[in-house]
Parts: sequence; structure tokens; C-alpha cells
Amino acid sequence: CISVAPSRETAGELLLGKSGMYFVEDSTTDTVENSIFHGGTEPASFSWTYEEIKEVHKRWWQLRDNAVEIFLTNGRTLLLAFDSTKVRDDVYHNILTNNLPNLLEYG
Repeated sequence: CISVAPSRETAGELLLGKSGMYFVEDSTTDTVENSIFHGGTEPASFSWTYEEIKEVHKRWWQLRDNAVEIFLTNGRTLLLAFDSTKVRDDVYHNILTNNLPNLLEYG
């Protein structure tokens, strides 16, 4: 998937664990670009627990219905774009089937 932020798009792997989610940048990204623009050659990675998730919404990205936006309790948001709507829907379903104690219910 791709982590989309205002300043950059980062290709990587999204891992869904028992207690949280992890995003790890692809190591095939040009390391020269990383060292010049991001101050290092290590792949970017970040994680969050399911307890931190406040909202999860399906979104459009680049005119395709293939992304999910995650709102965290600390005010941070994450936009993750996938190769297809099916993959996005599978990830969306897998996130929502976990215990999300701080998920806001709309209805």
C-alpha cells in the first residue's frame, strides 16, 4: 500500500497484528533520495495500537475508490491507498473486526 501525506507518498507494507497495525516503508526506495531529503537511509516505519483508532473511513484517492483513512485519538490521521477496492475492503473489514475500544459509532 501507499501511505499518503501532504509532503510525500511512501510505498510500503501494512501489517495487521493482534494488538496493533504497522507500516514499514519498502526498502527498495531510492536510498540516495532518503539520505538527501529525509536525513537517513533507514526505511520509515510507524505503528499504532487498535486502542488509538477513533475512526475508520473508506476514501477515494487519485480518482479511485481504493483508500482508507484512519483517525487516531491523538489527532493524527493516516491515509493508506491500496492497489484495488477489494484489497482496501479486506483491510477495512480486518481493522473493524478487531477490538477498537475508542471507535466512535455513528448512527
